[in-house]
Amino acid sequence: MEVLKIPLETVTPVFSGVEPRKDPEIRPPSIRGALRYWYRAALGGVIGDQEVARLSALESALFGAADEQSGASAVVLRLSAFKPGSAPQANTFSRLCGADGGQKPKYPGLAYLWFSARGSKEFAERTAWQGSFDLTLQIRPGVPESAQKLKEAYLALWLWLNLGALGSRARRGAGCLAVREVLTTPLAELPLQIQVETPSALRQELQKGLVQVRQFLQGVYSEGKIAVPSAFDVLHPQVCRIFVLNKTYSSWQQALHELGASYQRFRSRRDPDYRTVKESLTSGQALEKPVGRAAFGLPIQFYYRSLGGRGASLQSQHFERRASPLHFHLSPLKGGKYAVVLVWFRAQFLPQGEKLRLRGESKAALGPLPSEKLIETFLLGQDTVSHSSLKDRQLSLLEVNYA
Repeated sequence: MEVLKIPLETVTPVFSGVEPRKDPEIRPPSIRGALRYWYRAALGGVIGDQEVARLSALESALFGAADEQSGASAVVLRLSAFKPGSAPQANTFSRLCGADGGQKPKYPGLAYLWFSARGSKEFAERTAWQGSFDLTLQIRPGVPESAQKLKEAYLALWLWLNLGALGSRARRGAGCLAVREVLTTPLAELPLQIQVETPSALRQELQKGLVQVRQFLQGVYSEGKIAVPSAFDVLHPQVCRIFVLNKTYSSWQQALHELGASYQRFRSRRDPDYRTVKESLTSGQALEKPVGRAAFGLPIQFYYRSLGGRGASLQSQHFERRASPLHFHLSPLKGGKYAVVLVWFRAQFLPQGEKLRLRGESKAALGPLPSEKLIETFLLGQDTVSHSSLKDRQLSLLEVNYA
């Protein structure tokens, strides 16, 4: 088998396109980028995070690179045209959150997770699409070890569909996809369609699948060392924890709304972060303490009505963004229910020596980097500040053990 055709459908709407504020679209480069990310994470979990040049060469050999030495991708990706009657349905951010017509959102937790898609005075709100399409993976003619290459691409595909997503807000539940029907695959022991009915059964299926992925790569590549925290997002039990929320939902909106509401309550006006930033903004001095919320990703916008509407943006010294190490994924269960999967990559937050940087109206103020403690509290601990961790809100997690 050197050609694999996968019938896909959206589980949650996809915010994707070359021009974000115009018509949404799905393009092969976006999918290729997602597959590269999960292949790098899986391969890094076997050969280690120290041999970056070797990892890059192996990744480029499978998915291509711009340099002449690596050349074109061994795997060709194609998307089918939508058939008549099955064209994607486009919906605005407001409609998806139940806030059409200027009403308050029916799903405020969902609106919080996808806040960057909202409209503003400068930009129109984003539109996402939902629908079904076919993705074809084919090994380019003349590629050596073609069967092996297709299997490795398939591993990345399995991880992407079961743990990841596509497009903007992909780490916050948007752009999740699923296979529409059972199909023959290069690795029969790793089916793309998970047909289970409960979160506990989903945990078991993910455990089996992740073990299969790691065993397959371990049979091909020699194992190397992994630092803790890892140098980048690595799929290894030491530096990546995966959980299934022990609850089912009747719709994807309800699932992301409850998760988003918990996440918002945990983060909003959180002390000592709120006071630390406010004091730095008013005094013009350095941040006295680490801003723990930054562990969930950067930038963060702060706004203070008590200071006459003054605001500030928290970034790092040399990087505008730091993607969140915490992924929210939605999995459809057999019978029409939905389950939430959370993936926590415990990678190095920023390069050694980097500092946080608060950009306000005056000169920028610097501060120390946060630890990962706040993420652990949100997922597994009891929140002594706002009593809004998942455990505080009676939402328990089932850990996926893939060691």
